Amino acid sequence: AIRRDLEAQLRPIQEYATNVMFDPKLDEGLYLIGAGVRKKSVVKVYAVAVYSSAFVLNSASSTTALRDAARTFDASTPTTSFVLEMVYSASAEKIGGAIADSVKPRYSG
Repeated sequence: AIRRDLEAQLRPIQEYATNVMFDPKLDEGLYLIGAGVRKKSVVKVYAVAVYSSAFVLNSASSTTALRDAARTFDASTPTTSFVLEMVYSASAEKIGGAIADSVKPRYSG
């Protein structure tokens, strides 16, 4: 009952650089952790949102802890999902390269 009441208060957020709106919760039960934009030079390529399980939200004791948990791709974050919203027309190869460049420093697997 408490979770249902809290979920009723959740609102979409707008990524500020692109004005893309992201839902606070996905159908899979994942919650919005944060959003941002991927740029190549001065071009905004896509807006991205990170969603994770309620476990991540419940275990985060501060904004810093939440950020760190969302950036960790291991057993402590068993379900993490990214939603991309393209804001610039680019080839699939260029998009894949930009995503790989962005994730590589944070992923050791």
